[in-house]
Amino acid sequence: MVDALPGLVWTALPDGHIDFVNRRWCEYTNLGPAESRGRGWQSVVHPEDLPELLERWRSILASREAGEMEARLRRHDGEYRWFLLRACPLANASGQFVKWCGTNTDIEDRRRTEADLRVPWWMRSPAREDYFSSVADNIAALAALVTPAGRFELVNRQTLAFFDATLDELKHRAIADAVRPDDLPNVIARWRESGETGCPYDVEERLRRADGSYRWFHTTGFPLRDTEGQIALWYIVQREVDDEKHVETLAAGEKRLLELVAEGHSMSEILEAICHLAENEARGCCCSVMLLDPSGTRVEHAAAPSLPASS
Repeated sequence: MVDALPGLVWTALPDGHIDFVNRRWCEYTNLGPAESRGRGWQSVVHPEDLPELLERWRSILASREAGEMEARLRRHDGEYRWFLLRACPLANASGQFVKWCGTNTDIEDRRRTEADLRVPWWMRSPAREDYFSSVADNIAALAALVTPAGRFELVNRQTLAFFDATLDELKHRAIADAVRPDDLPNVIARWRESGETGCPYDVEERLRRADGSYRWFHTTGFPLRDTEGQIALWYIVQREVDDEKHVETLAAGEKRLLELVAEGHSMSEILEAICHLAENEARGCCCSVMLLDPSGTRVEHAAAPSLPASS
């Protein structure tokens, strides 16, 4: 009947020496009953687990109360698997303690599940993709998981739409490839600083959309670390602030114009400032100002800071 049980069953004398193992034990360990008796069973315990297991076993022997412990046991093919070892004291008809009865239950799958749950979601490939998509696809921003080298690992659907590219295509680009050249030195410096210090990444930059136009974004990044504390990935969120930036630029430009007038600057300086303000708002255009004389019949050049003098 004991040999028919699915677990590994054994008995031990009151001093802890094994005196019986069932057939399942022999099949699993490839040790016969004679080899397993006494301390022979210890040869199949993982060397790293044996000291703690023996200490726990001595504690159970001293208490003469039921107890349990966990250890890895070597299978006949050399693979180690985790087992839950339970020991219970047995008494004879007169109530005298005569023996220990033990069972070893395979808990390898449970241990692996517990180990997986202790690993952060971004370190588990299947869970990482599902978790990231379920969160990032529902935010009104571009979001991505980026390697410490600045390469895309995963992106949300808003990012795919903005760049009009597939994930495989984006993986062959660096995240800085879409940054406007004027902004690139500051972006690289801030990225390098965050990588060295591990502090959150925060910068404003212009990104090139699929149609070639640049849009302002406020980009933040948060380090995601592995179980050893090293940065494994960066969680990047890029929120478009293009409209806000235009409002800020226009307000700052208008303020500067009023300051120039109040400070008594020349007409040419004021008109050039107006041209620069207009050019910032109408990207890709050059602005000039022509003055009309009081008669309304003649015009003359007043300002064109971005145009060549010959024009």
